[in-house]
Amino acid sequence: MPHDDLIETPRGPARVDLDTPTGPVRALLVLGHGAGGSVDAPDLIALSDAAVAAGVAVARVTQPYRVAGRRAPAPAGHLDEAWTAVLGALRGHRPGVPLVVGGRSSGARVACRTATAVGAAGVVALAFPLHPPGRPERSRAGELGTGLPTLVVNGDRDPFGVPAPSPGVRVVVRPGERHELRGDPAGTAAVVIGWLRENGWARAGRAAATAADPAAASRTRPAAVSVDRAGSLHPVVSPGAAPGSQALPGPSLGCTAAAGTRNAGPGPECLDPRCVLNTSDNQCARG
Repeated sequence: MPHDDLIETPRGPARVDLDTPTGPVRALLVLGHGAGGSVDAPDLIALSDAAVAAGVAVARVTQPYRVAGRRAPAPAGHLDEAWTAVLGALRGHRPGVPLVVGGRSSGARVACRTATAVGAAGVVALAFPLHPPGRPERSRAGELGTGLPTLVVNGDRDPFGVPAPSPGVRVVVRPGERHELRGDPAGTAAVVIGWLRENGWARAGRAAATAADPAAASRTRPAAVSVDRAGSLHPVVSPGAAPGSQALPGPSLGCTAAAGTRNAGPGPECLDPRCVLNTSDNQCARG
């Protein structure tokens, strides 16, 4: 498949921008755009660049209605149908590697609704629109219940709301960001790359390679955290947050831990994958 190609779907041609890394491919990450937006949104571009550098092939999918020049989104069923057709073609292009699906806003919703049907291993939801602005009673939280490892990255000023974490769904809140996630795209991308590495879907970075506990990648951390622009993580108080969450100070590194949220064994755990826990003093520090 050319790196920029059209794929026929039941709803018209969709466009795929495909970027591949040098060396072995660890996973295929397929990303969709927001309603009326494009695959050149800053957060999608930053994530694509960072993922390719980490050994991940990235396909950014433009829905048929946008290829046709329309800004008004197609009905949800049409979006899902076209997306599923594109995923079928892409799977044939990259067989045998884990498939991670995602996108921003409307694209994140499409990825969630179809994740099981397309055989995805995980889901990345950027700026997931929990509800229409000002209408919290119209929650879309149920779409996140895919049964797959899911990462949600939202801004704390997003008028579409911020989902609460739940088993299998990690929520990272970016301080100062709105729905567009334009403030610090590189920081948003770094959060996703860290999660991909934890699950074995991206090439390990230098810090990740020195982690003291290789089993940590398989643990569920059902807690919401925020990441500031310096890269530090902080617990977020949320109606769905795990009880007993607390910050354990690290030596000027902003490392955090949440007490009692680890599935395997008692005790606290570092939420930041760049950090490891010193069990003698319950301090998190850079690994």
